[in-house]
Amino acid sequence: MEKYRKKDSRKIAKLIKMGNVFVLPTDTIYGLVCYVDDVYGYNKIFRIKKRPVSQHLSVLVKSKRQALKFFDKNQDNFEKIKSYLSHETPVTIVGKISSKISNKYLLLPKNNVGVRVARNRFIKKIIRKTGPLFATSLNVSKQPYEKTLHNINKFDVNGYVDVGGLIGPPSRIYIAKLDEFVR
Repeated sequence: MEKYRKKDSRKIAKLIKMGNVFVLPTDTIYGLVCYVDDVYGYNKIFRIKKRPVSQHLSVLVKSKRQALKFFDKNQDNFEKIKSYLSHETPVTIVGKISSKISNKYLLLPKNNVGVRVARNRFIKKIIRKTGPLFATSLNVSKQPYEKTLHNINKFDVNGYVDVGGLIGPPSRIYIAKLDEFVR
């Protein structure tokens, strides 16, 4: 496991595209990330989290425009999806996936997908170089998330960027089908 700095974004992006799993600061908390088409990284995140594969990972994208491509535009509440993607506070939106995206990224679920627009400049820089990322909180499933990287050695990742303590809460989650926030 190697420690990187924010200025290493080009190298980090290249390593993520090559199949590495990283711990990166997000808008809210530290997250485990891998490239959205990386089978090895995807499976590794589930092993690290000790999480069942049936609990899908959300996708982190660089813009509202990119996020909208992930959703089926004919679903109920599509207008709400569009408005929540512009929220000041980070919101992960779970909605019906577009068939075009589902066919493009084979690891995505075939029915619904969770998507969040990154606001953090550093993570957006990485996404511009890699494309969408699978992202989830840095923790073992059902355990508290890590606010610092003091315990980074207990996570089997390839690299990380430590920016000190992150005290933000995880993103809110909006389920379009239910038209409600569940967190």
